[in-house]
Amino acid sequence: PTLTTRPSMLPSSSMLPSSLPSLSPTSTSSTINAKTAVLKRHICSELNSTCIDLSTEGTPQSKALEWVVSNSDYQSYAVGRRVQRYALAAVAFSLEGWGSNGIVDWRNGGEDECLWIWGWNDMYKYDMYDKILCDSSGRVTQIGFDNRLVARGKVPVDVALLSDSLE
Repeated sequence: PTLTTRPSMLPSSSMLPSSLPSLSPTSTSSTINAKTAVLKRHICSELNSTCIDLSTEGTPQSKALEWVVSNSDYQSYAVGRRVQRYALAAVAFSLEGWGSNGIVDWRNGGEDECLWIWGWNDMYKYDMYDKILCDSSGRVTQIGFDNRLVARGKVPVDVALLSDSLE
């Protein structure tokens, strides 16, 4: 027998792939793992004594590393800013009390770490806040801990990563 009829249906646009395959990573976790490995290598090269803490789940350092690389703007930050944000987050994760008893939660301080506030949430005493000060290049020059900061704990060695800019 010979076939004399053609298929009655041509592929519609809904049957075709909507786009070509992407060369970007298919997994968010693999992207985060890659970013984590790169930043971790950099931090360890600058401050070897913190490497074990970076690899130990639940430490302030591992929490800070995860927090930094999970930021949607991570790729836009220069390496120095990534390290600066990591160091500040390691300090913050090392202290307890954020977001309670009138203490501002540092993670609600906005995208720019130079505007983070560490102390009491009292709109009439803004100058009394414990805050982070930066120079005109956005490098941290001071981390305020003086005014009634209720958060408690030990400041980690990771603050040494800021030693070139701290006054």
